[in-house]
Amino acid sequence: MKIKRIFAVLMAVMLLIPSLAFAADGEKDSTPVQSPAADLRANLGQLLATHFEYQVLTTLKQYQGAADADVAQEMLEKNAGEMKAAFKSIYGQEGADQFAKIFSSQYEDSANLGTAFKNDDSDQKMQVKQALQQDFPKELGAFLDTATGGNLPAATAEKVLTAHEQDVMNVFTAYINGDYKKAYDALDEGYKRMYTIGTALSQAIVKQMPEKFNNTKAVTPASDLRVTFNELLGIHFTYQTLNSLKNLQGSDDADVVNEKLEQNADEMTAAVKSIYGQEGADQFAKILSSQYEDSAGLGTAMMNEDMDKVNQVKQSLLQDFPKELGSFLAAATENNLPADTATKVLMAHEQDVIDVVTAYMNEDYQNAYQTYDQGLKRMSTIGTALSGAIATQMPDKFSAETMPSEMPDTGMGGTASNTAWAWMAFIILALGGGAMVYRKKSTVK
Repeated sequence: MKIKRIFAVLMAVMLLIPSLAFAADGEKDSTPVQSPAADLRANLGQLLATHFEYQVLTTLKQYQGAADADVAQEMLEKNAGEMKAAFKSIYGQEGADQFAKIFSSQYEDSANLGTAFKNDDSDQKMQVKQALQQDFPKELGAFLDTATGGNLPAATAEKVLTAHEQDVMNVFTAYINGDYKKAYDALDEGYKRMYTIGTALSQAIVKQMPEKFNNTKAVTPASDLRVTFNELLGIHFTYQTLNSLKNLQGSDDADVVNEKLEQNADEMTAAVKSIYGQEGADQFAKILSSQYEDSAGLGTAMMNEDMDKVNQVKQSLLQDFPKELGSFLAAATENNLPADTATKVLMAHEQDVIDVVTAYMNEDYQNAYQTYDQGLKRMSTIGTALSGAIATQMPDKFSAETMPSEMPDTGMGGTASNTAWAWMAFIILALGGGAMVYRKKSTVK
């Protein structure tokens, strides 16, 4: 299949100018977390994390012979088209074409991997694994070394790309063997690894051509805050959507998905605690608990065709939860993120989840995946707005000053969630402290 180019112009603009998150709602175009270099880092992280999800889905759906297998692969190719556009905006048409040629083998082999396991074809398994875990990392690693003028060395790039492909393999094999906890833990690790790769790649590009990015830095305390929120919110959307869908289907992995959504909620609560203290974290956790409980409840109600319960849960997700969390965020950020704005975008997020699940249930897979893609991008918009509000509120803790010039360690020892780059902003905040709490009794349904 040919790479789709629908979003080429959009992605070129996104990478070369500051993010316009929430501008449509009348908010400021720029906050301390936004700069040309910070935008590059955030956009690459989001593209790469989405790529990882679609690569896993492509492999798994081909193995299952699922009705949505072709659509999953189309979304992987669409994502490849978006990444090609990103490279074109930086390195021109020739560089973009070379990147696309190398990359095309990877998403084709991802589908072939699922087919090989489905057919239990040992020779094909070996061939595809060789292509994904050795040939592709070596070829793309060499390209990135040359493209960045050696700022991302071939050996480093190859090592991290090999680790990424192993993540895909780990999720896939654990899932088809019924070890769902191991599968979702690997999904978590692989997703977070992609943001670490995005940080390393963006820093290499910015170091190579600082003038193109107005001499701004890809890695700063403010940029760390933005990327951390984008990462947490992106995987939250994934788990929330899966939570509803797996409960709707009565899947064997439904309980594990629910646990992962709760684990993600704990990570977000820890982030809030590091900024606004224990009382603020407790209030946030209480509000958020209603959301992940209702996500499971929505799937169960739809499975049982209990329309009264469906409507009740939708009311909670689309109205009660956004208003309560929106009010909390406005108070916590001293109105740097206004309640109306927060409520509006949270409603849109919850509608994304409902629309994906409904479309999937109705076997409208094109619509389901397109909405899912839109929902993932929306979470980055929310992350940018929220981190921007916090950085505006606390400028002494989130400057855009120079960070260490060394490249982040992308050797991938351990999980990305434990890397200094992912959590640096929250360590800084924990030392600074200070709490502002929105006190309102939460109604948990």
